[in-house]
Amino acid sequence: MRELPLFSPVSALWYCIGCLWIGLWGNFPFALGPAMGLNSYMAYTVVQGMGLSWQNGLACVFTSGCVFMLLSAFKTQQHIVDAVPDCVKKAIGAGVGMFIAFCGFQSAGLIQKSDSTLVTVGDLSNPGTVLALAGIAITAVLVIRQVKGGILIGILLVTVLGLFVKDPVTGAAYTTLPTSVFSFDNPAEALAPTPVSYTHLTLPTKA
Repeated sequence: MRELPLFSPVSALWYCIGCLWIGLWGNFPFALGPAMGLNSYMAYTVVQGMGLSWQNGLACVFTSGCVFMLLSAFKTQQHIVDAVPDCVKKAIGAGVGMFIAFCGFQSAGLIQKSDSTLVTVGDLSNPGTVLALAGIAITAVLVIRQVKGGILIGILLVTVLGLFVKDPVTGAAYTTLPTSVFSFDNPAEALAPTPVSYTHLTLPTKA
């Protein structure tokens, strides 16, 4: 699979657009991350598990987004939401939030895999882990003191500090600037179907 170094910056750009859109047009103080739940599904299940290319995976996400827009336009999505119990809605929000937090802690090195307890505390002497802890502490203080934009201030501060903190293994800074923001590939080549292998599936046979 060809590497996609601009995937994270482009994803962050779309999340920024979503947040601005729902704030300025919808007048809701929400941090919106469109298709956040599909990122892990596309990366681990569709691309790694099913063997599709990342281009096909993104095409699937785009298609699902178009279907969701049609459901919203015809009020079908609202009927589905109204039919879901309120307790389930709150549980889904809490579950997604815990999943995102777990992924963030794992990426930051705060937690790591353990054969004994499944999850254990990470290496707190790692500069990246210390940087993450500092960012969480600073952001928490800003939010508790009700500083406007406290979360964004914490993110920006950690991002800037990441330019000067280097990974002891690779020697590279934790924050790297992209060489370019947009990259245009041949759409016919990018969206070309990829053969799918279902070797991981087995069908029962009669003796």
